[in-house]
Amino acid sequence: MHLGRDLLRRGWTTRARARGGDAGGGPAAVGARDLARRQGGGAGGGRRRRPGPARAGGSRDRRPVPRRLGYRRRDVGAVTAAVRPAEPGDIPALADLARRTWTDAFGWSVSDVDQAAELETQRSPAYFEEALRAYTILVAEQEGRMVGYVQFGDVEIAGVDAGPGDQELHRLYVDTELHGGGVGRTLMDAALAHPRLVSAARIYLQVWHRNERAIRLYESLGFGVVGTTTFRIGVGELAEDLVMLRS
Repeated sequence: MHLGRDLLRRGWTTRARARGGDAGGGPAAVGARDLARRQGGGAGGGRRRRPGPARAGGSRDRRPVPRRLGYRRRDVGAVTAAVRPAEPGDIPALADLARRTWTDAFGWSVSDVDQAAELETQRSPAYFEEALRAYTILVAEQEGRMVGYVQFGDVEIAGVDAGPGDQELHRLYVDTELHGGGVGRTLMDAALAHPRLVSAARIYLQVWHRNERAIRLYESLGFGVVGTTTFRIGVGELAEDLVMLRS
């Protein structure tokens, strides 16, 4: 899953200069930035996106949505997954999972140039080295294999007037083959029980408006739609996500 397109692809270097450092798959992928793409599952879900003005015909919606969104899915039962904080030693596996889940969820909808830029700047080992310092990342494991992750921290959604106690679910992604097995909800439950989010006054996320599974998951956890946001994919394409809030 992924939090809607990941819940934001604002461009790491742009944010770093602005803040002096820094950062959307299905309900398994957020655009938590992020449960989905567009969370995981996720919020779906979190890729970092650079905000930009909306333009006619400038979003992914100009392309038809394939019946299965490009997912290689299979029927699975409930999946038991253990959740723990990500560590530096997880970076190679985390980057591999992030690249696979994002490509499965959104690769069909963007150009090769934008896809390559997204994977290099927002799903690479170098990205996660910085992300582990800037965000809280939890990973889900099944039989010793990493099958999902959720990422959250300060609010970065373009146009949101966040308060000092507010937080954002940036990404929620689950291995494509395990969508529908409960891993996304397990990750969300763990994230919402984390002290960083328990103490938050409000929690935001962004998610692709066509990611109905992720939206239903977020609604079941107390999130509601409060607006939309525009972001940039890779190096050029503009797209729009829903903004959801839990307070």
